[in-house]
Amino acid sequence: MTDNTTRVYTTESITEGLKENRRAYARFPEALRRPAVEMLRAELKTVADQIRAEIVKDPIHWVAPYHFGWGMTIRNLMRTKGFGEDYWPVDNLDDIYAACVEEAIMGKPTDVDAPVTPTRGNDDILKELGLDGLQD
Repeated sequence: MTDNTTRVYTTESITEGLKENRRAYARFPEALRRPAVEMLRAELKTVADQIRAEIVKDPIHWVAPYHFGWGMTIRNLMRTKGFGEDYWPVDNLDDIYAACVEEAIMGKPTDVDAPVTPTRGNDDILKELGLDGLQD
């Protein structure tokens, strides 16, 4: 049983949230996405192969272990370069930065509705997100 002060995370709820973020990003016009994608492509050029390998391994959850460290650096870079929350129709870059990185690295937004076989298990994903102690 969960009270109102405790949020229970499951891999399914996290996965659905990540998928919905990608779907929302994909609905933005290409003209809005293109300048940010081009900036990220240029800025991430030296690490593109490493990021691509992570995306290929797990197109939905690849960003989980990087969200709080590297992900914050990317979100701050986007803000500094003029692609922050005031540029996108979002309240928080957390909602779209991974999809923007995916488009910059892979050449298109991730198709989150395509079948995916993640290489990490549910427990691994929750642990990487720091949520392993919060599930039933």
